[in-house]
Amino acid sequence: MADTAIRTIGLADIALAGSMIYLPEPLYKGAYSVWVNSVTGYKIANPAEGPGFAQGLALMLVAIGVAHLVASVSGPGAKPTIFAINAAAAVLAVLSIVFQKESGLACTMTVTMAFSQSAITVLLYLLGAASDKDESRAEKVKDRVE
Repeated sequence: MADTAIRTIGLADIALAGSMIYLPEPLYKGAYSVWVNSVTGYKIANPAEGPGFAQGLALMLVAIGVAHLVASVSGPGAKPTIFAINAAAAVLAVLSIVFQKESGLACTMTVTMAFSQSAITVLLYLLGAASDKDESRAEKVKDRVE
């Protein structure tokens, strides 16, 4: 089950990168970003202010997506690395939204990343990806309950 989740996350990363490159406006300025802005006060990112940075970020996201795809077929030994990558991204995004709001470096995309990466990290942990063993935390809890 963890392999399926890791593969799905990889495909989603690649699709998101494609959107960042070819259709950035709905992503950066869509209803969700406007809502996050209204709830949190974080500014709405503008990819036109730093097109090279936005392009570089999208390319890195493709590389991370490909890493997820490779890990999904590489056996249990690859799972802890993928878990660590997602956990590190979650921690860094949360730290950014906590400490970088006043500087303007954190934005609605940072809030979105903090939320999504935190959710992905919890999911991967529950599916057992934090360990190279092939048993999920959810299965262990289920076994204890029964």
